Amino acid sequence: MDCSRTKTLVSALVLLVGAGCASVSGPQSISWEPVSSQSQTNGVAAIENDHLVLENREIGTANTYATPLAVECEVSPETAVSSDFGIKFVPSAAPPTSGETDRMFVLSSVNGSSMMAGFSVASRQGAGLVTRSVWEKRADGQWLVVKPGDVCHIRLTLSKDRLEIGLNGQTFSVNGAGLPYERFRVQLSCLGAKNRWRVLNFAVR
Repeated sequence: MDCSRTKTLVSALVLLVGAGCASVSGPQSISWEPVSSQSQTNGVAAIENDHLVLENREIGTANTYATPLAVECEVSPETAVSSDFGIKFVPSAAPPTSGETDRMFVLSSVNGSSMMAGFSVASRQGAGLVTRSVWEKRADGQWLVVKPGDVCHIRLTLSKDRLEIGLNGQTFSVNGAGLPYERFRVQLSCLGAKNRWRVLNFAVR
């Protein structure tokens, strides 16, 4: 991704943060809105040096999207205790009493700088919430090491029934794990005290 072509927008009124990359149709922008949660006390969502910084916060796109699409970004943990960075896909239609609430990709720190990655489905069952893992790449100390200040390139290519995950040049294909939703929003999730990540750029293609 060409960082020099990244366009970042900030609105101090409603926390609308956008980052987009130029495409054949010209520069695009993405507007972000805060996602309310009682756990996000003392959270941070701010622009620092033209980058989006998140700590104990979730933000979501104002617009909705449909498959097929690709989500591409570059992220960097700010500290040694930055635990996980998530990209969540939330259906625009509210789920009934039971049913899926979202699908989510997570990059997590294990034993310091060694990373694991996973893709899961969350469903509401009555008053409870159940999460089911559909793909996971465990940390082994070698396949993906991201230290504070290092940059990890993430690319998620999704259709209705297939997911392709790209992490720093490594590609993993997952059949039956796409996005079945007609329309959905994209959320960035960095929940947890001191879980601070820097998003260098972000694009939906």
